[in-house]
Amino acid sequence: MASIEYLISKMPYSLTKIYEEQCFCCGSYHKVTKTLTLKIDTVFYTTNKNKYTKYRMYYSDSAGKYSIGVNVGLGYPTLREALKSLLVYKNEIRGKDHFVDANKMVGE
Repeated sequence: MASIEYLISKMPYSLTKIYEEQCFCCGSYHKVTKTLTLKIDTVFYTTNKNKYTKYRMYYSDSAGKYSIGVNVGLGYPTLREALKSLLVYKNEIRGKDHFVDANKMVGE
């Protein structure tokens, strides 16, 4: 079984995708190129008796408008499960839909 560090290093660091966006003024559609970067969030929360640490993993642009993966909620108990939930979107990550470019993680 591979380590989580190895699995994350095989994920693209950033994706460049083309989206269609509707103009608020004229209502026409324009193609917009967005760069989505890999985000790994650590979520801390407490209940009356316990403290929890959970993780979320997703791709998002700087404004948070466009994303691939689940970027809301409490997350998953381990990084491995967060990565597994992100890989559900592998067709979008690999570029089946309006895909332009993917840059590998620094260090490869």
